[in-house]
Amino acid sequence: MRSHVDVQGALWRGGRIRAVASAEDLSRYAGWAAELAGLLPDGATVADLGCGIGLPATRALTGRRLRVIGVDFSAVQLARARRLVPAARLVQADMRAGPAPSPTSAPTCSGTTPTPPPTARG
Repeated sequence: MRSHVDVQGALWRGGRIRAVASAEDLSRYAGWAAELAGLLPDGATVADLGCGIGLPATRALTGRRLRVIGVDFSAVQLARARRLVPAARLVQADMRAGPAPSPTSAPTCSGTTPTPPPTARG
C-alpha cells in the first residue's frame, strides 16, 4: 500500500501539483540556515529528519557549508530530493524508529507532518 506521501510525490513529479517551495518559501529559511550554520563548524553534519523532497530546509542547509543527511521514509520523495538537492546525502528511514544518523552535529526537523502508523489509522 502506498502512503499518502508517495501519492503526493507522484502527483508533484507528474506536474499535477506545483512545488510548494517557492522562492519566498526558500528565502524564509535562509536566515534560519545561516543562524544554525553560525553555531556549527564548517563541514559539520546536520540530519534533516523528514526531509521530503529536500525543499526548503535541506537545500538551505547545503548552501551553508554544512554536510546534510536528509532522512525520509518515502522513496518517491527521496527520488525527487536527489534531483533537487544533489549535494545532500539522502537516507530512506522512518525517523520514528530510532536516533538520527550519526555522527551528526545537529538534528533538524521542519515542516514534517506526523503520520500515524497504518494500524493506528484504521
